[in-house]
Amino acid sequence: MDVSNSWNLVFNNAKELWFCSVVIFMAVFAIVMSWLVLRRFSSPGLRVLLLTLRTMAAALIVLMIFQPHLEFYEFKKIRKSISIIVDNSLSMSIKNSHSGLQRGEEVATFIKKNRNFVDGLEVDFDVEYLLFSDEVKDVLREDIEGALVCEGNYTDIEGLLRSLKDRDDKEETEAYLLFSDGADNVKDRFSGSGRLEMLIELAKGLPAPLYAFSPVNPNALRDIAIAKIEHNKYGFVRNSEKVKVTVRARGYDGKRLAVTLKEGDKLISSRRVKFVEGKSDYVLDFEIAPNKIGSFIYTVSAPVQKDEISQTNNKAEFSVFAARDKTRILHLCGRPSWDARFLRRVLKQARNIDLISFYILKTQNDVTDVPSSEMSLIPFPIEELFTKTLESFDLVIFQNFDYRPFDIPANVFKRYFNNMKKYVRESGGAFLMIGGDLSFSQAGYHKTELKDILPVDLGFSGSGEMDMGVFKPLLTFSGERHPIAGLDHVRDNNLSIWGKLPGLVGFNKIAGNKPGAVSLASHPEFKNGDEMLPVISVANIGNGRSMAVMTDSLWRWDFLSAAAGGTNRHYTKFWNNAIKWLIKDPELETVNAKVDKDGYFLGETAQISIDVKDSAYLPVAGAKVAINIANNSDAGNSFVKNATTDGQGRFSFSFKPEKTGYYKASFTISNDDGFAENDYVIFETKPVSSELEDISPRHDILAGIAGASGGNYFDIRSVSRLGDFFKPERKQIVKPVGAKDYSLWDNWVVFALILALLGGEWWLRVKNGLK
Repeated sequence: MDVSNSWNLVFNNAKELWFCSVVIFMAVFAIVMSWLVLRRFSSPGLRVLLLTLRTMAAALIVLMIFQPHLEFYEFKKIRKSISIIVDNSLSMSIKNSHSGLQRGEEVATFIKKNRNFVDGLEVDFDVEYLLFSDEVKDVLREDIEGALVCEGNYTDIEGLLRSLKDRDDKEETEAYLLFSDGADNVKDRFSGSGRLEMLIELAKGLPAPLYAFSPVNPNALRDIAIAKIEHNKYGFVRNSEKVKVTVRARGYDGKRLAVTLKEGDKLISSRRVKFVEGKSDYVLDFEIAPNKIGSFIYTVSAPVQKDEISQTNNKAEFSVFAARDKTRILHLCGRPSWDARFLRRVLKQARNIDLISFYILKTQNDVTDVPSSEMSLIPFPIEELFTKTLESFDLVIFQNFDYRPFDIPANVFKRYFNNMKKYVRESGGAFLMIGGDLSFSQAGYHKTELKDILPVDLGFSGSGEMDMGVFKPLLTFSGERHPIAGLDHVRDNNLSIWGKLPGLVGFNKIAGNKPGAVSLASHPEFKNGDEMLPVISVANIGNGRSMAVMTDSLWRWDFLSAAAGGTNRHYTKFWNNAIKWLIKDPELETVNAKVDKDGYFLGETAQISIDVKDSAYLPVAGAKVAINIANNSDAGNSFVKNATTDGQGRFSFSFKPEKTGYYKASFTISNDDGFAENDYVIFETKPVSSELEDISPRHDILAGIAGASGGNYFDIRSVSRLGDFFKPERKQIVKPVGAKDYSLWDNWVVFALILALLGGEWWLRVKNGLK
């Protein structure tokens, strides 16, 4: 860098010609007039001296009016700058199929091959080296030619262009050399069809032309990716939900592949797609229909090809939480009754219940002169209900229903009880039996497999009797805490409500509760040993739930309460609570696993907790908790932990995922009293960057911004020598780097000199007799 100086005399007040002319004329006029007066002196020397003094004073006054300044400038010859910019985002770590090198390695190799040309640039230019991804940073040349690490979170071309525009001066910048795949994947900013146009507008404002070089040959790109999945995060049980999957394929024209949708290891469906020339994106339609409440993880995948540039984007996961749209209930009633009428009214009034009811008006054993066609709207579809559509119901109710008239010939109906048993135990269904003279042992259920899914034991000496006395059921200790019996959220109010409910008439005598069942209300008189016989009993049966009501007179809680000037809301509340509990409404679960967030970024820690209550909804202290956390894509790599609940039945812990994807945290809870429950929670760990979701190079972006800036776009494979395509003008620019200003009139010396000259002239005039 050479330094040189120059100076310049400037008159600040001599810019207008007319003003300068007037001032000079007046000065000359004053001198001429002085000369005419001085002609009286006989001494030539005195005349010359006085004229000289007058002329010098006038000249100084004129200079003072013109305000002369002396300006000194310092100039430097500066070399122009060239920026070599390399993309170090994650997409640059993808290997090229034609060379086996990463995109970033291709760039480093290219710069090394052109080392002599770059050395020449450093002689004539100030060459700066930049890395960019989610930020722009200055580096050394060795950082690019050495082990280039490509780990930036995303490719922010917009941020790069704005940074170059702000940091560089137009006169000092010769050019930019950009090495990138152009995979602009910033999702949290403006995107869409107009993004390319926006980047082109930014490139037009660059201080110098940009030359873009891509390390990816678009014709050699071979990749199949699950590019996009469109779905609803929330669905409904047994309702079909559409899922749209976009498959992006490059380099496999003519190939046919099967794209599959799975839930765990279970294949949901498969779609075949044929890749054709000139088309990259293919939209496939799938359907899912969750069969129960909860969170489900689905995986969409395409077969990995051995020559793909990336084998990580052939699979993508998504989750759906399934809730109930409507509760489907099958209601079988042995005969019309007040109890059936009031229960059916509750079920029909609920907007979220889809009720299918069958009232048996006439059985095959009844003798009547009326034809069957006039006694029934439709025949009782036993086969359809208990084989084909049973799994579609959330709850099955037998209300004072006797199956035996339909069990002939050859025990037809009994064969369906095994389906009912599987429906509850294995499929997680719910079963409710309501008493009456055609129910429990009175209908012979103690001789069927249906007894295995009831919470009460039907067989003992004297079972099958129906006591028709009036009684008021007593709320048990467990019933006080159970959500079914919670008619008011305040305990004292709830006890008061139960004490004021009208009495019931009719009680089905049974042996008592089965082990593990919970009695919510008991008969005030009847016992089996020391155990009061239950009136309302519930139990968890395998994966499902069961409830038994040993009376057909709960309708009195509605009718008599309203007749006495009260309200029937307690009756409605009881049945709503019972249905919620039976169908495992999430609000009433005894084991509740929670995670503080649905999703985390890799590196964040998940806070997981489990809250455990027994079947009576009392905290289970000291329960053993077996925890298994597995990544859905890598089930073999799981986190296992054993723990114990505290005095409140709770346990919480932290878990830091080491991989991205969906995780399922499964809990198995047990204790020495035979308590056993399971639960799970699902959460997602996302990558900090979405850079690798679409690794396609964007040559349109690189060509667009290069052309808009006045530069050009090249494929590295078509450029052997950089100097053949980039020929910068090798000349320096001169730029002022400093300036100083000296005033020649605004100081005491000038004023003193003017006064001295005028004073000297005056003194000589007076001394020689000239006024």
